[in-house]
Order: sequence, then structure tokens, then C-alpha cells
Amino acid sequence: MRSLRGRSRGVALVVAVGIALAGSGHAGAATPIEGTYRGAHLTRVTGTLEGGFSVVAGESWVVFGCAVSAGTVLTKYAPAGGSKFTVTWLNVWASTTQGVEGVKCEYLFDGGPATVTVARTKSGLSIEGCGGACATSGSELVRVAATPATTTAATTTTTTPPVGKLVVTLFGLPNRYGPDANGDGLIDALTTAQQVNPAEWTASVYVHRPNADCDAAAAYSWKVDGRAVELEPTRTACVFSFSHFKALGRHRVAVTASGAGGQEAGSNIVVLRDLLIVGIGDSNASGEGNPDVAGAGARWIDPRCNRSHFGYQAQTASALEHASDDTSVTFVHLACSGASLEEGLLGAYRGIVDPGVKVSDIPPQIGALKALVKARPADGVKQRPIDALLVSIGVNDLHFGAIVKQCLERTDCFTSKGLPGTRRGETVAQAVKRWLAALPARYDRLAATFVALQVPPQKVFISQYFDSLRDQRGQLCDPLIEVSLLGQTFTKDEAARAYNSFLLPLNAAVAAAARRHGWTLVPAPAAFRSHGYCASASWIVPLTESLRNQWSTEGTLHANLFGHEAQRKGVVAALKRQGIDGKP
Repeated sequence: MRSLRGRSRGVALVVAVGIALAGSGHAGAATPIEGTYRGAHLTRVTGTLEGGFSVVAGESWVVFGCAVSAGTVLTKYAPAGGSKFTVTWLNVWASTTQGVEGVKCEYLFDGGPATVTVARTKSGLSIEGCGGACATSGSELVRVAATPATTTAATTTTTTPPVGKLVVTLFGLPNRYGPDANGDGLIDALTTAQQVNPAEWTASVYVHRPNADCDAAAAYSWKVDGRAVELEPTRTACVFSFSHFKALGRHRVAVTASGAGGQEAGSNIVVLRDLLIVGIGDSNASGEGNPDVAGAGARWIDPRCNRSHFGYQAQTASALEHASDDTSVTFVHLACSGASLEEGLLGAYRGIVDPGVKVSDIPPQIGALKALVKARPADGVKQRPIDALLVSIGVNDLHFGAIVKQCLERTDCFTSKGLPGTRRGETVAQAVKRWLAALPARYDRLAATFVALQVPPQKVFISQYFDSLRDQRGQLCDPLIEVSLLGQTFTKDEAARAYNSFLLPLNAAVAAAARRHGWTLVPAPAAFRSHGYCASASWIVPLTESLRNQWSTEGTLHANLFGHEAQRKGVVAALKRQGIDGKP
């Protein structure tokens, strides 16, 4: 959706501040943003058993604005008496609360707590109560696997395991969506064809004996698909990483271990899976109103598009990424605030923030996508198939932002004239009907581009637009928006007209396009009707919050994090019905 000002950023800062002080019809302070996010992020255990130990992050990641760098201490443990430790293993949670005071981040572990008993024996240290998730190495407690092994935990013993077969299984793929490799506090975006459609892939494998751990002191040699290769040992015992798999899919991994007891060998097929999720469209898709870093110096992963990682499309990709360690997600985030079918998706666009004539247009989102997934014969890379294409588009073809601005400034705006983009003498209502009539042909042209990209119709997930016009009882806001300092009001009657002659026919056009082309329709969550702009627990960004969070009015009337979370749930459910859940 376009902002209240359309593409113009000409409202003076003093007016913006005045609006903020005057209020926007949304009572009370900003609703805190709260969320809990689960992800099986890599962790490791450090420290000696005698002095306690720490669980630290093994990779960098960002969730809900909470940044974790590799090496960050997540929690510490000390002996409670003897050699017993209460430990919670495996899955990292990030819990965040964001209010006016800032962001508070807390990190937890899921999977316990479990009491881990470490004891000294004649042969050294033994460990119990940890399943296959941890072991001892000298005086160190070591994390073995990201998921508990099905075998029992090994204990130190003087008996040499029999020489024989080794078991090789997939340990996991590194997260492709979520890390912050450059440490700038923003999730890294994939912006090149080499990133989106790489010539080589990385994955880790776990090697062990049928009923015991691997021999950590052995020398290991490897073959992948019949080629002798080097796998790198990781900080996690018995886990090795390889960064030169030539493609996704099936690979035979063979290993030979040479140790004091002789040789052991084994091989297995491992399957590398990565989902390519693409998000295209307008401000509802870009995350408008929810900058990656809020405040006067608001930061976005793409400031021309007000594109953040808090939109429902990005949240969907993140949910799939963390559904399983055995599958990763490549997320191509192309949505741009203010984009329409003609300008943004199918044609070039200046962006919601125009940087000036010396800067080139933003290429059409469809063209950019085609370049990112294209085949590269010289590198032996085929065109990458798209697993899910998430779409939100159409509202700006009806000049949403300009209409909201006109409804604020004029009485009975739908009968008024002079709206930018209309014909001479044409009322707003007449223009909306004309623009609605043009939508089917535009959706048809968009569908043709999907066919050219070889995207199966059922893998296109197009979302309808939510109702932002109501209070907690489901009644229309009265008024919807009021800026008393400037004498501007978006009245209840205008909101009713907007619902009946704008929102309902727009969603009908989206549904008709989905039926016509076989796309998967994702209805807007019905719960928005009791979480609208003036609701006590609103899912909508009010004018004052937009001014505070991004120092502009563009975010007004867009979904906040709660609203995007509701939309994310609807899209994830639709994906699951098509068999796309981020799991093997």
C-alpha cells in the first residue's frame, strides 16, 4: 500500500511532529510488541566441568530485533552440588518485548530441563541423563548433536568397540535465512544470483557407530558421490561439514575411520533440501510500518522500498527455515512499498522513497526474480525452481494512499474530484470503478510471467487485504483517523464507503484472479475485524506510531507485528496444505 502521502515525502517535519502531538484517534500508548520465536540454532557448550560451563551461540542470527552473535553466552551453569547440572538442551527460543522503553531480549532453551550427572570413574568421566545430545571429552562437556540421537549416550569405558560399520546421517544445513554474517544488526538479504542459486551447497553429516559415538581420535577419510574429498571437523564431536556439494538432492557420503582398533567404514545417502521462497508485491508484503530498527534513524534492509524482515512474507520464510535442521530456506525478498502491478511488479518503479533523478529506477520485481533464479551453464547451474511464490498486490492500482489523504482533507471524499491520477472531472468513486475494471487484465499479465518462470499455479499464494477499519467490537471506527491540529478527519461514513466500494471489490478481484489462474488464495484473517485501527488491541500501525517508529507517515494503516503474525499463520497453513512445511 502507498502511504498517506502517495509517493511524496513533502510533509514538513514540524507538521509531522504536530500530528504526533495532536493524536491520531488511537487511544493510549503504543501496544508493546511481544513474541516468542523458536529456532534450532546451533549452540555449543564450553568450560570445564569442575568450574561449571556456559552454553554459547555457535552462529549469528537475528529474530524479532534480537541479535545474537556467534560466541554470545546464552546461559551459564555451575554445579549445584557434586557433579550434577540442570541443563535445558537443543532448541533456542528468543523472547522479545518491545515498548517505548526499547527492546528487551531473553534467550531460553527448549527440551528440558534435564538433570545431567557427570561422575568420575576409574577410566575417567562418564555422563548420564543427556541422551545422545552430549558427551564428555577430557574435562569438557561437549554438545554432540542438534537433535537427540536415537542411540543411547556413550559412557567412557576401557572396552574397545568392535571394528565394523559406521553410520553416516545428515546433521543439517546451515540456516540461509536468518543469520547476520556482517554483524550490522540486520538479517542478511540474498541479492545476487550466486547467493540465490549457488553452484555449491554446504551441509554437515554426523558419523557414529551403531550403538556408540565415533572415535574422536581416529583419522577420517571421505568420499562424496565417489570423489575423494575433505570434510572439515566442527566444534561438535563426530560432526563434519562439507561446503562443495554440487547440487541439492541425493548424495552418497562414504567414510573410513582409521584408529587404534583398526578401520571402520560406512556410507549412506543424504538428501539436501532447500526451499526457495519468493516474496513479491506491495507494502503489506514489504513490512511497511515495521522497520528493522525503529526510531528517528529507522533502518530497513532496503530503504527505498521500506522493506523489512517483519512482514508476513519474511515471517513465513523464517518459520519454514526453523521447522527443521534438515531443510534450509532461501528467501528472495523483493516486495516494495507503494508497488502496483504496472509500476513495481511488471514495470520499473522509483520506490516509496525516491532518491532523485541521478539514481536509476528499481527494476521490475518479476525481472529481478528472473535474473536471480536463471541458469548459469558456465557454472553448471540450472534454473532454480520456485517452491512458493508469495504475492500481495492490487491495492496501489486503486491509488490507496492518495485516497486516504483525500479522505483526510475533504468532506465526503468519494464524491470529490481532483484526486491525483484521475481524469478531468472524474470523482474518486468513478475512478475507483475504472481502476477496478482494469485489474483483471493486469492480473492476467502477471500470470503470464509466472508461466514464463515455470512456477506451477498452485505454488502461487496470493493474499487478500485485511479490514483495518474497525474497533474491538467489529464496529467501524468513528472517526477512523482524526488530526485535530490540522482539522483533518477520516470519518465513519467515509470508512464505510471505503469498505463497500474499495476493500470488498478489491478482494473480490484478487479471489477472481486466483480462481482464473489456479493460484492458492490466502484470505485475510477474519480476526482483523476486531483488531482494527481503533481497537483496544489493534493490529494496525496508527499515525503516531508511524511517526515515532520511522519518522514518517508511510506506516499508517499497515499491519503491525501482531497483524503480520496473523497473516503469517494463514500463509503457513496454506503452504502446509500444499505439502510445503520446511520439513524433510
